Order: sequence, then C-alpha cells, then structure tokens
Amino acid sequence: MTIQERISYLVGVLENGDARAFANKIGVNESVLSRLRRGKQEMSMLYYTRILNAYPEVRREWLFAGVGEPTKERQEKSLLLSEISALRKEVAELKEMVAKLEKSAER
Repeated sequence: MTIQERISYLVGVLENGDARAFANKIGVNESVLSRLRRGKQEMSMLYYTRILNAYPEVRREWLFAGVGEPTKERQEKSLLLSEISALRKEVAELKEMVAKLEKSAER
C-alpha cells in the first residue's frame, strides 16, 4: 500500500470519508490533502507528525511503511488472535499427548 493509499484509508476509516474533517484535524487545507492523496505533493515529516498527533491511535510503522495494522487497536487484536491460535495448537497437542498416555496406561 502506498502512502497515498494509506492516507486515503485513514480519511475513510477515521473520518468516514470526510476529507475536509481530516484536513482540518491535521491542520492543512483540503487542496493540500488532495495533492498528498494523489501523490502530487511530497509527504514530508511535517505531515506524518501532524497525522500522528491528530490521530494517536494510528501506528507509526504502518503510516510510514505500511507495516502491520493501521491502528494500535487492530494491531493488538491481531497479536491476540495469533496468541489464541498458538494456544489452541498447544492445547490440541497436549490433548493428543494425554490420549497417548491414557492408551499406554490401559495396556
């Protein structure tokens, strides 16, 4: 996902597609936001900082490089789901071991 796509995603998710509200919140006019979204204006550190200050739930790694989930909440959910999956696998392996032990004890 390009930075232009990430900005458009944030406008859609954080402000329900209201570009004016997003622009106001990060302290730029709509034309600047439009140029950023189209890649016609370079995404400077100033704009990154303004977005992160206005929307503290946005993950820095995602905004800068598209790594991981866009928001801290989604990242936490993703990590929890991974942990749950690993625990389920471990439980299945333990059940299998118990079944084998029970079989060997019956002999």
